[in-house]
Amino acid sequence: MPNVHIIFGPPGAGKTTFAAELAEAAGAVQFGIDPWMQCLYGDDRPSQLTLEWALARTRRCEAQIWQVARQLLSLGVDVVLDLGAMTAPDRARLRDAALAAGGMPVCYFVDADSALRRQRVMARNVDKPQQHAFELTPAMFEAMEAYFERPAGAELEGLVHV
Repeated sequence: MPNVHIIFGPPGAGKTTFAAELAEAAGAVQFGIDPWMQCLYGDDRPSQLTLEWALARTRRCEAQIWQVARQLLSLGVDVVLDLGAMTAPDRARLRDAALAAGGMPVCYFVDADSALRRQRVMARNVDKPQQHAFELTPAMFEAMEAYFERPAGAELEGLVHV
């Protein structure tokens, strides 16, 4: 049974870097939400980016990503999902989708100190690396910090903490 590696954590934790490393090590296909968002919605994004705007479009991208991921899993190919998964229900939905697609979900919680994460996000706003094309303002960072749900209870069972 192929693995569905589900990467999650708060903004600036290093999820995308870890996802790329894991995909290479596992011979898996990596799906990151940021490149999809940039390609499909980058030219149409509002001047004042909001969490609501981003979440609605993230769901659309996720639906397309799953179409491709299901095909890969049917061929026995592992996939790495760096899709945000900001809340416990988001992560449960991804685990359920992985199982329904014939994959074995493996969840990774990537974390770092809040000050370091803020510093990383503000630096990439200046550097604008291709994999992080959307600027995350200080206000947006705070909104995402408040929105992110840390894993707790049963969700901690079997979780790989990075």
